Amino acid sequence: MTRLALLSLFIVLIAANASVSADTPTKQDDTVTQAEIAFWNSIKDTKEASEFEAYLKAFPNGQFAALAKLRLKKLKVGTRPTSPQRKGMPKSPVELVEEKANAGNLEAMTALADSYRWGNNGVEKDLRKSLAWRLKAAETGDVEALYKAGEFYVYGLYELEKKRDWRTAVKWYQRAADKGHSRAMRGVAHAYLHGLGVSKNIETAVRWHKKAADLGDIDSMWILGLMNEQGEEIPKDLAASFEWYRKAVDGGNLHAFFSLGAMYESGAGAPKDPQQAAYYFFRGFATPMRGHFDQYFDRALKWSLATRKALQQRLADAGLYQGTIDGKLGRGTKRALKDLPLNMRGKTLHEAKPAAPTTKPSPGQQSIQDLEKLD
Repeated sequence: MTRLALLSLFIVLIAANASVSADTPTKQDDTVTQAEIAFWNSIKDTKEASEFEAYLKAFPNGQFAALAKLRLKKLKVGTRPTSPQRKGMPKSPVELVEEKANAGNLEAMTALADSYRWGNNGVEKDLRKSLAWRLKAAETGDVEALYKAGEFYVYGLYELEKKRDWRTAVKWYQRAADKGHSRAMRGVAHAYLHGLGVSKNIETAVRWHKKAADLGDIDSMWILGLMNEQGEEIPKDLAASFEWYRKAVDGGNLHAFFSLGAMYESGAGAPKDPQQAAYYFFRGFATPMRGHFDQYFDRALKWSLATRKALQQRLADAGLYQGTIDGKLGRGTKRALKDLPLNMRGKTLHEAKPAAPTTKPSPGQQSIQDLEKLD
C-alpha cells in the first residue's frame, strides 16, 4: 500500500472515530495521535513534496507540522525548473531546433511549423504553434514560407476552426505569387475565379492561371483547358482546350487524362476515336486516384461500347484482366482498374500519338463545377 493510500485509510479511521460519542474523548485522541505518528513515520524520509502536502492537509496543527513545512519548502526550492545546461544535460533535439529558430534560422522555423502541423519529430500536434512558426518564417520573405502561410489559412485553419480565411490567405498567396511561386499563382487565380476573399474577376483569374501554367503548374493547365472547353466564364475554344489538356497530360495531371480522353470519346475538340480515348482513360486510371476512382468509374459506365471494349483490351494486353472483352464494366474490370496504379508502378506506357484537334464547337463534356472548390 502506498503512503498516500495509507493516509487515505488513516483519514477514514479518524472520521470513523470522530463519530464516537463525546464521553470517550481519550480513545478518540489516542487514535488520531497514533494515525498521525504512523503516517509521519511513513513519509519522513520521502523526497516527494506532495506527501508532505498531504500530511499538512490531514494534520494542519499536528506535532510534526512545523518540520513538514520546512522540508516541503526545501523540496520545492530544489525542484524549480533548471535548464539542461545548468544540470549539465544535453538539450533535446526539439530544444536545439527551437534555439536555432529563435535565432532566425528559416530552416528551423519551417521544421517546427511542419512538425507542429502534423504532430511528428517528437512534438505533439499543435496547429496554433504551427501557425506561429509559419508566420515567423513568412516574415523573412522566403517565397515558399509565404506560400505555406497562405495554405494554412485555407487548410490548417479549417482543421482548427472549421472555417477558411481566404482574405488573409490571398494576401500571403499574392506576396508569394509576386515572387514567382507557381502554386501561389494558382491560389490567387482560384480566389479570383470564385470570388473567395476578393471580388470575382475572371480576367485576373485567367491571367494568374496562365502565369502559373507557363511555370509548369499542371493543375492550372487543366483548369484553363476546362474553362476553354466549357465556355462559361470565357469564350469557348476547343482547340485551346485540347492544347491545355495535352500539356497537363504531359505533366501527369490526373484529371487531364480523362478530359483529353473525353474529347476523343465524344469527338468534340478531337476526332472521335475509341482507341485513343481508351488510351488516355487507361493512363488516367493508372495514375494515383487520390479518392477520385468512383467519380471516374461512374463516367466510364456511360462511355460508348467501343471505348469500353478498347479499355478492357488494354487491361488484357497488360495482363491485368482475363475476362471477356464485352464492354461490360463488371466487377472484374472494376477491380483491374482500381488496382491499376499499383500494378503499373514503375512501368511505362507506349505513347500513342494523339490526332490533331478540330475546331468544330460542340457541347463540353465537363462542367466548371467539377473543380474542387474550397469556399
